[in-house]
Amino acid sequence: MLHSARSVLRELIAFNEEHIRALFGETASQNLAQLLEHRLADVERAVAALRLQYPTYAHQLQVQFLVRTAAQIEAERYEQLREESILNRDIFDDLQRDLHERQGLLEAHPRLDLGLKREELIGRVPLFSALDENAKRSVARLLKPRLAIPDEFIVRKGDRGDAMYFISSGAVEVRVPPMPVELGSGDFFGELALLEDAPRSADVVALSYCQLLTLAARDLERLFDTEPAIRAEIHAVAETRRNPQVAAGQG
Repeated sequence: MLHSARSVLRELIAFNEEHIRALFGETASQNLAQLLEHRLADVERAVAALRLQYPTYAHQLQVQFLVRTAAQIEAERYEQLREESILNRDIFDDLQRDLHERQGLLEAHPRLDLGLKREELIGRVPLFSALDENAKRSVARLLKPRLAIPDEFIVRKGDRGDAMYFISSGAVEVRVPPMPVELGSGDFFGELALLEDAPRSADVVALSYCQLLTLAARDLERLFDTEPAIRAEIHAVAETRRNPQVAAGQG
């Protein structure tokens, strides 16, 4: 979809340059050009983000898009040659059958590996990295992987807290007054609502593609029972977040 949108936008930019200016004047053409360039920049950023997060998958999609485009051009060329009587019916039908077979193979989407294997995600969170392999496996059974995309609201203020989140990779913004707080790989959030059995106190929005591990409220005590050190660390961070002025004074 992104590649298609980019192609269409580029064609519209060229159409604006060639035709709109002559029809509606310089002002209308410039306004439209700014709008189209802004939309194209958004698409380019989305493509770049996908390519950075999943380079192999993005490359496979790009190749598939180009091959599909080539197949469409090939089909149109066969039709043109048939209309011009350069190809007879038998040759045209043979070429069409071969093309349809190849197009059928293009319908299979490449496999997307989101990199959400729990054991690997756990290993990138400092809070869990010191655990031995048995402990990691036990923790892995409690945690669920989740992918968040840029600008996605992971947590909304006022909602009931049903899980806390560990950031395996990526960055989020916690929208607390007076200034939002950014958290990155290795951090966690959402624990206060669970520890205090209270509604969410702030919106949390993904700043990038984020690979998260979620811990359901019902599993929090199980984690605390099996890993006292994790209990102590989460409570210490929660206390700091309850009393930011005290933390600032200590810093």
